[in-house]
Amino acid sequence: MANQNKLTFEQLAAWAEGTLSKTETAVIDHQLTQADPDTQATAAWLQTFFRTSREISLPTPPAELRQTLKQRFAAYAQEKRPLSFWQHLLANLTFDSYAQPSLAAARAAVESGTRQLLYTSNLADIALTIQPGQEPFTLSGQIFSPDLDNLATFVVELHQNEQTLTFTVANDLGEFNFNDLHDGVYTLVIGNDLGEMQLPPFRLQAS
Repeated sequence: MANQNKLTFEQLAAWAEGTLSKTETAVIDHQLTQADPDTQATAAWLQTFFRTSREISLPTPPAELRQTLKQRFAAYAQEKRPLSFWQHLLANLTFDSYAQPSLAAARAAVESGTRQLLYTSNLADIALTIQPGQEPFTLSGQIFSPDLDNLATFVVELHQNEQTLTFTVANDLGEFNFNDLHDGVYTLVIGNDLGEMQLPPFRLQAS
């Protein structure tokens, strides 16, 4: 399984050049911490290469070479990076433990306990657990994906007011959590190198 998750030269080059999204960059940052020495050495060399290339002004290459490079990159993009490769998905809320009881009294009783939320998308399913009580709050979650070997590649970003507050990386079981949160409306953006999904906004408030 390790070979399947090995970073390719193209991935490392895009990472070192700074052309990846924030989520993709965070995924590769995490993978590099567990990569073999050769991969880490390649990543360091590429960083030096792109940093040097930005600092040094080189003459324009001959027209024939420019055309060859364009053709090679176009072929690579067509083969390796089709338009559908990177998915941007909106996860759907399919279960909310606070929304289940039909009677107001029953709902009030349920809302004094732990809140469970379940979201689904084509990329993965997400379960969130919100503990009742007073601030600060703890938000826990777990990612469920058919690709069990890559759960630890998921990066989870916590957003509020269209800004990223913080992020974390799921563990091998797909689990993650955020601590010291305060009353407010939040959303999560979760992704890896296959795609990215955004959860609908949810509120944390004192019970």
